[in-house]
Amino acid sequence: YDEALDVADRLRAIVPDDAVFVGPDPLYHRMHDYGGFTEMNTGVLYAGQAGIEEAQAWEEIAPAAVAVVRGYPIPPPPALLDYIARHDFTRVRCWSTRQLGEVELYMRTVPDGVTPSGACDDLP
Repeated sequence: YDEALDVADRLRAIVPDDAVFVGPDPLYHRMHDYGGFTEMNTGVLYAGQAGIEEAQAWEEIAPAAVAVVRGYPIPPPPALLDYIARHDFTRVRCWSTRQLGEVELYMRTVPDGVTPSGACDDLP
């Protein structure tokens, strides 16, 4: 979990703490005070409970920021990736890690003072 904690610290520097933020559960250990933290498989669970399509579940959850973790054992749900594309999210940051692979931060609105970076930076 060390890399996840490092990534979470970097996310905290960019993502407002009142944002609806979607990411995998290892990030929660450092972001538990984010009231809008939503685990990335919530859309699947919510859709099943509500009897709706997963795409509609993501519309109702309405995340403002999403951490897409490519090397996590559970891949990002396709409906979540479609939501990111459909709402023209901006890739704000990318970090390359040994354990998690690439971690990309996508945001619906880029916060003031933050300039998106196209590079994928290696974590030390």
